[in-house]
Amino acid sequence: MNKYYNLALSRANLPHLTVAQRVVDKIVANALLYETETGEALVGLTVKVPARSEPDIYVLDTISPLADTTVREGAYFEQGDDTQGDIFNWWADNWERFRERRRASYGSAIGAKWDVPLANLGDWHKHPGTLTTPSSGDFETAYEHIFDDQKGIPQLLVVLATVWDRTMAELDLSADPDEVVGEQADKYGLKPHPLKIPISGGKVVRIDFWYMSRHTRRFVKLKPIVTEDSLMPNMPVIGWHIVDYQRFGEELNRLSDDGYSILRAQAHNADDVPPLEFCVQVFRMTGKYILTIVTAADYPNSCPKLRYTPIDVIKEIPDGGKPFLPVWNKSQPVPDTCYPDWQWSPEHHLSELVKAVEAKLTPGAVAAVSAKKGETV
Repeated sequence: MNKYYNLALSRANLPHLTVAQRVVDKIVANALLYETETGEALVGLTVKVPARSEPDIYVLDTISPLADTTVREGAYFEQGDDTQGDIFNWWADNWERFRERRRASYGSAIGAKWDVPLANLGDWHKHPGTLTTPSSGDFETAYEHIFDDQKGIPQLLVVLATVWDRTMAELDLSADPDEVVGEQADKYGLKPHPLKIPISGGKVVRIDFWYMSRHTRRFVKLKPIVTEDSLMPNMPVIGWHIVDYQRFGEELNRLSDDGYSILRAQAHNADDVPPLEFCVQVFRMTGKYILTIVTAADYPNSCPKLRYTPIDVIKEIPDGGKPFLPVWNKSQPVPDTCYPDWQWSPEHHLSELVKAVEAKLTPGAVAAVSAKKGETV
């Protein structure tokens, strides 16, 4: 099958592609960092357009694979493990919270422009030499993703980065004429020219944007519009439990070594303000309370908050039931008087904080706070 040539489509029916400047900056930086092939996942939005089969596409950010699980060779690139999926899911969950909060302020169709789910748009990768067209492997991968009966996606971007000698890049005035879509493309100056970013050392990074969908069934080249970051939505900071998985494992091990059982660890909208928090629920078999440790995305820079729940709540959870929400819904904030006297710093650990709070969180301390509030213990 012809991969990308001579499509009888009008360019007006293809997506309008908008790319945040930060995405271009990341592509350039990574293309120069590795001599071999490299790449990242592309994250953004697809917005349906009336009377057009293809959506508008907004590329907001990229997700890098873990360096120690990525295969980079001269003409081969295989992205890493599940961390990219974890980051995308984190962003997608937070994006949904942002959408919910913003809907109340929408006053027009323009205001609701971004009210669509976050999408995995495809990927960018570096090609060896000056190969600016998708390889047969790129085509097969894209085709399988789009036309998979179970998990097929409507469309896919494949962005290719190549590093050129500046003189060669300036002499290359084409937009790959054989790949131009529609007879009128040249007349109206709509050739999908690539981006060419000059860098030091007499080099140029060229970026070509390719697109395939269930309608095109082949790769077609898109003409991007690069816009400043301030005009595009930003992705939230990634939760510490994802980006610092070694610290995450260490924190859980320290809690276990100090005699705490871990009931549940998960992201939660603890304060109704995105980004989400990451919570760890722990208890001692002989203790009186389940403690929910609420960490911000930037942990350990900021001190966690703790909530306590009577341990008898566990008896109310049916076998096989999910414990997090029943415990959370019956929790109370730990009183300020029960936090340690020492000041939190990133060198501290969750187990230190939990032990210090547990030592002060006596029934008497809880009763005193409840009495001030007029509650019955």
